[in-house]
Amino acid sequence: MSSVLERRSHKCAGLGLAEAEALLRLAAAKGGRYRMSQLAVESGFSQSGLSRIVDRLEGRGLAKRSADHLDRRQTLVAATPLGLTVAFALLTSLQEESALLMAPVAGP
Repeated sequence: MSSVLERRSHKCAGLGLAEAEALLRLAAAKGGRYRMSQLAVESGFSQSGLSRIVDRLEGRGLAKRSADHLDRRQTLVAATPLGLTVAFALLTSLQEESALLMAPVAGP
C-alpha cells in the first residue's frame, strides 16, 4: 500500500511518501494541530527527520509551525487551508485507487 500512497501523493501533489504521511496525519489531527514531538512519535520519524519534513511542507505552504502557549518548550504544527485541500485530494485519489484495486475482488 505504501507504493500506492507514494505514487498517488507524488502524482496528486508532488509529495514524497514521508511528506504525504505527515500531511495526512496533520489533516486528521484532533484540535487541528500536533505537537512536533508527538507527531514524531506517532509517525515513527526522528525529531530531526520530522523537522526536515515539516520544513518542506511549510516551504510549499501546506503546514505551519507555531509556539505552544501552554508549554514554551514545545512547537505545534498544523496543516494550512491549502494543506487540508491537498490532503483531501490525496485521500480522494487513494479511495479511487482502492476501488480500482478491489473491483476484481468484489466481482460482478
